[in-house]
Amino acid sequence: MDDKHFDKLLNDMKEDYERMPEYADKQSIVDEIYQEKKPGIWRRLGPPAAGVAVLMIFAIMLFTMTDQSNEQADGHADDQVNDESNSDSNELMTFFLEGKEYFRQSIGMKNVDDFYRVQRAREMVNYYEDKDSPDAIESGEQSISSILYTPERAMSRIQNSHGSDDVGKILDIKFMIEGLREFQVDFQEVLAGRISKSELTVEEQKDIVTFQDNLQAYPGPDAIKDLLRALNKNGYHILQRSDGQLKVKVDYTFMIEVVKNLNIAGASFESYLRLFVTEVDPDHPGIGNDYGLTWDEFDDVLLEIDAYYEKYKEDRQTQYFEYDLFPLTTIYLNDYLSAGVRVGEQIPIHAQEELRTFVETHKESSLWALVYDAVETYKANDWIRVDRKVTSEEVSEALGYQYVPSYEEDEDAEVIHEALLPLDETLQALYAAYQQEKNPELLRDVSAFDVMRLYMYAQDQGDFDTYYSMYDKTGILGDIEKDIVRKEAEEVADPEYGKLAAQIDYTVFYNQLPENETVFYFRSKDNEERGAFQMVKQDGVWKVPFMPMQ
Repeated sequence: MDDKHFDKLLNDMKEDYERMPEYADKQSIVDEIYQEKKPGIWRRLGPPAAGVAVLMIFAIMLFTMTDQSNEQADGHADDQVNDESNSDSNELMTFFLEGKEYFRQSIGMKNVDDFYRVQRAREMVNYYEDKDSPDAIESGEQSISSILYTPERAMSRIQNSHGSDDVGKILDIKFMIEGLREFQVDFQEVLAGRISKSELTVEEQKDIVTFQDNLQAYPGPDAIKDLLRALNKNGYHILQRSDGQLKVKVDYTFMIEVVKNLNIAGASFESYLRLFVTEVDPDHPGIGNDYGLTWDEFDDVLLEIDAYYEKYKEDRQTQYFEYDLFPLTTIYLNDYLSAGVRVGEQIPIHAQEELRTFVETHKESSLWALVYDAVETYKANDWIRVDRKVTSEEVSEALGYQYVPSYEEDEDAEVIHEALLPLDETLQALYAAYQQEKNPELLRDVSAFDVMRLYMYAQDQGDFDTYYSMYDKTGILGDIEKDIVRKEAEEVADPEYGKLAAQIDYTVFYNQLPENETVFYFRSKDNEERGAFQMVKQDGVWKVPFMPMQ
């Protein structure tokens, strides 16, 4: 990058920053709350300008980090950069090294060589260097930038929430939390690797949990302390399971304070997040959860969920995350009803009493009938556990929600008796034209149902360029380079669309709020739920969002 272009980028960023409004009062509140436990991230995110400009700042840092590297307080990272730079001075390698240094600073660690993301980004250097393409360097840089995603960038979604209303902001928060949960796996792998390398005993591992918020007193290795510092900074903490294993988890208490103090969502969303603090484990729900709850403690979890739905049943915000909780509730309920034994085994006396107690004392619970039915079934079988599982649909209906809207109960619902695949002659001709031009105007007057069919057909044919062009790029896919999506698609290629289409008897069409979103609920001939497919409208054309099939 020449100096003239670089100066222009700096000037543009400065002008954008100066045009942005300041929210000093709101930010000072957040700073005050996190001054002790989470000092780093809010000072860097600062006013909303930092969130809005984070990607531009990232790009500029990538081109300036090398010049600034000799000013870093920790010389270890500098030695790594210099050693690797000497081995290969090409442009893409330099970009990777600068991106790696940004990654290191962003998460706040001295050494990041053991992160899988860093290793994968390094592989991209070789991958794109071997490609004989004029835009290989640019594509490689975009891929590396996407891979070196950090919790800080995920957190910036809150500051840079682009939703036009509360719903849009809630969806941004959900994507942000999913990004943090994804990075949780990275931290977990690094933690396990460093514990193994340091050969820590069980007692020494307990010190990690005990001193994670008091690093000055932590007596363990510097490598572990380095990781704990990063976890505190980025909104994570460590739990110790009943089997002694240490687990890195998103700190939902921290997330609640973020949401509350930035006034992004209402009480219903805060209460939703609160369920994940010590009760509902979104990573390993039910038996074997990371919170150490045993099956006979799941009644408290179920009652908390029940109370949540009862309190916020009429809250409009609830409909945008209620379906995330139904599957988790179903797991906890089935594991509670399992009484801790396998199918065909005798349910112990103490377990019988546990289930009877629920039936006798919680008749007001929305889930009471499901527990009562299981108890009566066990009684009829001499308290031998039978193979009977409660479905998510039964759970949602018990909690007062219609899991699949019916035509009779909702005037917006419509039953479509039409095969998904193969395409008829009209759609086949449209597909051929769109395949050649990739012009979204060809789909302007096409229904969401038919656009979904075109997308499924492209998937079934392995036509990546065509179905990629039908994605909504305004969401998370806008941050991911096309070749990365292609590579992931090749690794998880799913040839099941054709089989699915053959199994479906009909779909239920339902317009959800806001009006530019549509969900198709698939049900088989025996009325069994087979999933849902979401569509969104962008500029008058139906598009496919990230992970449309649920």
